[in-house]
Amino acid sequence: MEIAVVGVPQSGKTLAIEAMGGHHDEDAGKKGGDRLVVPVPDARIDHLSSIYKPKKTTYARIQFREAAGLGQEHQKGTADFRNQVQGADGLLVVVRDFDALGEPPDPAREATKLLEELQTLDYLLASGRQERIDENKKKGKKPEPGEEEALREVLDILEAGQPLADRLSPEALAHLTGFGFLTRKRIVVLLNTDEGRVHDPVPATAPFDRYPTFRASLPIEAEIAELETPEERTAFLADLGIGEPVLHKVIHSFYQALDLIPFFTVGEDEVRAWTITRGTHAKDAAGEIHTDLSRGFIAAEVLAYADFVALGGYKEAKAKGKVRVESRDYVVQDGDILNIRFNV
Repeated sequence: MEIAVVGVPQSGKTLAIEAMGGHHDEDAGKKGGDRLVVPVPDARIDHLSSIYKPKKTTYARIQFREAAGLGQEHQKGTADFRNQVQGADGLLVVVRDFDALGEPPDPAREATKLLEELQTLDYLLASGRQERIDENKKKGKKPEPGEEEALREVLDILEAGQPLADRLSPEALAHLTGFGFLTRKRIVVLLNTDEGRVHDPVPATAPFDRYPTFRASLPIEAEIAELETPEERTAFLADLGIGEPVLHKVIHSFYQALDLIPFFTVGEDEVRAWTITRGTHAKDAAGEIHTDLSRGFIAAEVLAYADFVALGGYKEAKAKGKVRVESRDYVVQDGDILNIRFNV
């Protein structure tokens, strides 16, 4: 999963990357310029690994990338921004909620302006495509069937001041797969807040009532992220009354927004978490592990993590009849432990 971190200059985008990086070692995060890749914390993987003591433990991974250029009106700035966020699954919108150069913050206004810019970029993309279709029609070239209707649907939604997420018909979506509209992406808002107000409630007003929104003091969290040990970081957060670090809040928000869940594979060689969309069938989940497992899928042995813990392990759960054999159409559940039977 890739998340683009966006915002106006001086909003704290770079601090967000630093705050989510943790102590920069192999287990906590890998930074490279404007990119950060971190494991997704999961106590279930920790427990499974402690039981199997595998050669390798692999967590799900999430990549963050800081995007520049939002708010730049020249053509290159717009193109740079779109290129940087095109492949992202979601957008983390960082908004100033702290005094800057003596000016009081107006996070609702700033967030609204940023979100409107995303809608404007989508409108320019759709209207530009429609203009090219019109030019081609004058030359006798017909558009793809249904494309103009899909673009009209897009433009109607954007002209009404609405994002595209969850508003396009299946027919329109079928014609727009290559467009990469920004407002179709899931959005989470982070209010970069003064330390003394991190516990204040988020205003129940637009646009915060539309998107998952939370507060964090990024300068403080970036300092905490540089501490040497997890114990030090946890203690420092506790002293400030912060229950969980910003990284965890961001991950939880996007897992919910994107409707993602993990499943696990276990063994002496590797204990591993895999990320899928809720509602994924067993055959497709097998394909996440390897295409051969999907192609040659026979059945899936399934054990719920809760049963694994309650009964003391895989063998014990199997003896109690808790390991089920499921078909390709089984809907994988959050925390399922899967063993795929296949033949290629």
